[in-house]
Amino acid sequence: MLVGKVKNKLALSMFHVPYRYRAIFSQSESITKILVQRGLRIINLICYQIFLSRKTKKKTQGLTKLIQVYKNRKVLLVANGPSVKGINFTKLREIQALNQIVIVGINYSPLLLVEAYRKEVKLDLLILSDYFMHPRNTDKTNQEFWDIVNKNSVKIVTPSDWCDSKMFVQCRDKRCLHFNDYGTEGIFSHINPTKTRNYISMTAFKALAICIYLQFSKIYLIGLDNNYFLGMRVDEKLSLIENSHHATELQHFAADVSSYWPAGLGDYFYFISKMFLDLRKYFDVANIVNLDINSLNDVHRKVDIEDEFYGVVKSS
Repeated sequence: MLVGKVKNKLALSMFHVPYRYRAIFSQSESITKILVQRGLRIINLICYQIFLSRKTKKKTQGLTKLIQVYKNRKVLLVANGPSVKGINFTKLREIQALNQIVIVGINYSPLLLVEAYRKEVKLDLLILSDYFMHPRNTDKTNQEFWDIVNKNSVKIVTPSDWCDSKMFVQCRDKRCLHFNDYGTEGIFSHINPTKTRNYISMTAFKALAICIYLQFSKIYLIGLDNNYFLGMRVDEKLSLIENSHHATELQHFAADVSSYWPAGLGDYFYFISKMFLDLRKYFDVANIVNLDINSLNDVHRKVDIEDEFYGVVKSS
């Protein structure tokens, strides 16, 4: 993976999830382990307050200024689940042409990487948090991704420790957009993206937090299918194989995820459970509408025929 390639000390700190997942979410077998995990998070928070909080606050000021740009507008948050393939781009293009909606993508967004989609609609914001996508990663796939990003006018929003005037022209011009991705899971209940993150490290969740923070009047959601675990299988060597379950075939991590889950499937599904629980705990917000009627997201109401954006997804 990216560890060793990204020359950023903070990327390897306990605050972050440099891998796809992190063992800190593994199932605790005793009260002692639970207390140790909570203690480590408190130590993280103390270190953050002493060494990083002031710098991070300055780096997130650009995101705060966006509130006045997007407040009371409507947004379509496009995650990377397979339901994105059902978008009715003709209807979405018409809506965007009338300036009725802001479109936000995450990570290797199909709206940016798939040429056919890119010709139909324009991303307004692209939110990144996977360290594989850090611009200092010289992997061919990642470099091709940044070539596309640099040819488009999409605004990039990244973790605050990615702030780098050498890598981002926006940072040189003091126009960079960053959020706070230092993890103190479970200590607080807020989802303010300019403060430490308290929920599980999922880019789609961070994007939701940012959209809520920017005070959009309504958040339409597509691609947060929460069903990629349906592709999980165990091979003849008892390895855990998670098949790609995204809107595109692009997958930058190995299919064998056994190393992430040393305790096996129980460990894996403990993480899945934590994901569903955090979605309900932190993001049960009334103004979020799920455009995918087949999604396993059981928190946000699904679009109905009377909604003005009904039909943006063909299956609806």
